Amino acid sequence: MFASNKNSDPNMQVKETLPEETYEILQHDKDAYLIDVRTDYEWENVGHPDLTKAKNNLVKLSWRTLPQMVVNTKFSEELEQIVSNKDSKLFFICRAGGRSYEAATAAIKSGFLNSYNVIGGFEGHGEDSGWKFSNLPWRK
Repeated sequence: MFASNKNSDPNMQVKETLPEETYEILQHDKDAYLIDVRTDYEWENVGHPDLTKAKNNLVKLSWRTLPQMVVNTKFSEELEQIVSNKDSKLFFICRAGGRSYEAATAAIKSGFLNSYNVIGGFEGHGEDSGWKFSNLPWRK
């Protein structure tokens, strides 16, 4: 079940979803996107979700850039070039959920109102949550 934050305007809320729910939707909704907002270094050295069996594509679009981890000022513009349908479901994932929440907030401000933060991110908080902990497909 989806949870949402406590913003007063329900149209401007970042919704939250569990990794398992996200993967289930990605398997059936070909107009849904998993957007990994981590850095190149993380994708190459930690790994990333594998959507091959879901027959869906992973979008790699950094929210913050190395080395200072500053916000990617072209994020919204780049997102709009990748996703043309603003009604698409966008699932944002990062290491543990912080950057992805920020990116989902930016997406909502750009008109993507179906933006979700994947709870626990890719690696989770410790070893009790996240994409990898949920035994969902991933690869290096």
